[in-house]
Amino acid sequence: MFRNYLKIAIRNAAKNRTFSIINIVGLAVGLATCFIIALYVLDDLSFDAQQPRAGRISLFQQFANSSSSGSAFGALLRKQTGIEAVTQVAPHRVLVSKLNFAAYEARFCLADSNLTRLFEFPMVQGQLKEALALPNKVVLSQRMATKYFASTNPVGQTIDVQLTNKITFMVVGIMRNTPENTHLPIDFLASSQNAKTLSNQQPESFWDFAGINYLLLAKNTTLAQLKTQLPAIQQQTRDPNAAAWKLDLIALRDIYLKNRTDDRIRATNAIEFVRIFSAVALCILLLACFNYLNLSSARATLRAREVGVRKTMGAGRRQLIAQFLGESFFFTLIATLLALLSAQIVLPFFNDFAEKSLSVIQLFTPLRFGVLVGFVVLTSLLTGLYPAFVLSGFNPVRVLKNQLLPKSSAAYFRRGLVVFQFAVSVVMLVATLVVMSQLNYLQHKDLGYQRAQILTLNLPTQATDNQRNALQEDLKQQAVVKDITRVSILPGNGFSFNKVSPQSLKSKNEDPTIGQLYVDTQFQSVFGVKTVEGRFFEKNNTADRSHFVVNREATKKFGWKLGQTIGYTTYQYNPDGSYVEVPVNGQIVGVVDNYHQMDLKSPIFPLMMINGGNWGQFAVKLQGKNLAATIQKVGEAWKKQFPDYPFEYKFLDDEFDQSYRKEAQTSRVFALFAALAIFISCLGLLGLVTFAAEQRTKEIGVRKVLGASVSSIVTLLSKDFLKLVLIAIVIASPIAWYAMHVWLQDFAYKISIEWWVFALAGLLAVGIALLTVSFQSVKAALMNPVKSLRSE
Repeated sequence: MFRNYLKIAIRNAAKNRTFSIINIVGLAVGLATCFIIALYVLDDLSFDAQQPRAGRISLFQQFANSSSSGSAFGALLRKQTGIEAVTQVAPHRVLVSKLNFAAYEARFCLADSNLTRLFEFPMVQGQLKEALALPNKVVLSQRMATKYFASTNPVGQTIDVQLTNKITFMVVGIMRNTPENTHLPIDFLASSQNAKTLSNQQPESFWDFAGINYLLLAKNTTLAQLKTQLPAIQQQTRDPNAAAWKLDLIALRDIYLKNRTDDRIRATNAIEFVRIFSAVALCILLLACFNYLNLSSARATLRAREVGVRKTMGAGRRQLIAQFLGESFFFTLIATLLALLSAQIVLPFFNDFAEKSLSVIQLFTPLRFGVLVGFVVLTSLLTGLYPAFVLSGFNPVRVLKNQLLPKSSAAYFRRGLVVFQFAVSVVMLVATLVVMSQLNYLQHKDLGYQRAQILTLNLPTQATDNQRNALQEDLKQQAVVKDITRVSILPGNGFSFNKVSPQSLKSKNEDPTIGQLYVDTQFQSVFGVKTVEGRFFEKNNTADRSHFVVNREATKKFGWKLGQTIGYTTYQYNPDGSYVEVPVNGQIVGVVDNYHQMDLKSPIFPLMMINGGNWGQFAVKLQGKNLAATIQKVGEAWKKQFPDYPFEYKFLDDEFDQSYRKEAQTSRVFALFAALAIFISCLGLLGLVTFAAEQRTKEIGVRKVLGASVSSIVTLLSKDFLKLVLIAIVIASPIAWYAMHVWLQDFAYKISIEWWVFALAGLLAVGIALLTVSFQSVKAALMNPVKSLRSE
């Protein structure tokens, strides 16, 4: 019986090749898209899942949106009930050198010996505990072992590591490469006993932000229970400024997915993209399934006589349902195999497109393969259940007399599916247009400062004042250099937080928080920040060392005036780690216009600029068009002062674009999926138009004989389908507006969703649908009426 059903399925597919191809291709494209999205989503959901104790590990947070916390918290947290172990990991960007080869490495981490109680790092050679227990010992990842030692065994050999000072480390082990789906990828691990020598670290305090504190919860202790102890922990510190902290705990698996922090770790709040793409995958799967369902139910009448004959010969309804569900499973299986093959072919291009490293092989773990099989069965049921019941329910007497039941209900059902398909497509089109418009707005918004043709250099921490000054003078002599400035933190990258002195506040209850930025006299010239009152810092004016320039937001918040004496708080540490506050007062000599020192996801913050400081970032304003020659000249000046340090540079506009890389990536991927949704919808529409044209072949022939024009016939066949697309646009528009309104709330500065977005999305949908419908309608209208009427 099974062989007989299979033969019937194959014969029907061969007889109706066009519809079979449309059905299988539409389903395959939809399934391939779902597989790719599933891999994309699973990759995000798998972050940090490789750690055996992931469910019990959490990150201790001292301030909102910050991963770092004071190292003194470690000893305090160990005394709390419900905490089994505490460790601190301090990531650094260091210069690693071996013989004549040197490179900056951003994944060098210092940690204490408790690290292995929380995290596991599989070793290829040697012991991690040895490196964490003793100074001047280090463990490398496999990639770093290859990079610095090629094919030789690195264990027992040495490398030089330089931060503030240089240390020679002996390699005592090689660990497996940490997976990329972790919030903190690590290539070097060494003991925190090296911190003082490597970076001149001060005594432990609650304000040193030396690293990231992790907790291992005791068994049977929940994160919620532990969070209730945080107010008591804050009081136990007895710190006079503890009220400014926002103590919190973040579950390890939630760090990447549900939080956004500084750039020491990977925390991008990816859950919003997981939800968006999961919804997209579901919609595209439904589109593909509804295509199959629509065409299958539409062609049900063509198999009516087959059903009638089989029922007359004694076939039961269950047998017929089983047959048609079996056919659906057969075609779904073919579509699934094609989808897997297509996904494997497309993935390398998609990985470049989305900056991922996905593979179809990741779907074939035992659990995921079981889900995949269930997915195929569910899709088969979804696509086959309705046609099976429709076909098996035909009355054999009426069928054989050519008296089928009224078709209105089935027609309404098919029209409803078309409306749903195009509504989904329009929502995705609107979303794509809004995301692209928002990114375009961010890229072209007036930031209040200039970022074009500004090259940035991050100077070595060991650089002396003489070297900094000499580099600055050398660069000024270059014709390609228009100006140069030194700044503590580049525009667009934030600032350091501090608090203003009590006498600078209007009331004791006022929030004293302010942003601080150390600049020099050329800052305004390089970045073009405008002065609205007073003046900027002046060269050779030594009095400006004790003056301040503030932004307009600071004057608005604190009520400051030009010429007013204000101050901020600095700290003097005692040998025991405690500290006293020391006020630093000065006069406001200038007010600059508000500009975006932080990214555009944050509102403009009150800012205080200070003239002077020991910083390591140069911003070089370039001129001229020969970029390669310009960079070469800057590199020569660098090598003259820092011959032992690699010449690395960035452009400020590239760094700005990098801040919105995730959004740009989402925009590209979303646009791709929107195009696929439109393609699948049009594929189904093409099938329905083809079917309608076949059903009305004789009607078209009669109309042509009676003098109907090609355009009138095309209009006849097209208008009903275009009405459905217009209904879809009306339904989709409010849904799309709400979804994108919610998405835009993540930005402090955002576009308004204009009417033209919906108009353009609607026109695109109508235009594409019209092309699809017209293609088949014109073909039917041009058919020779003699052929269509010959059988009458």
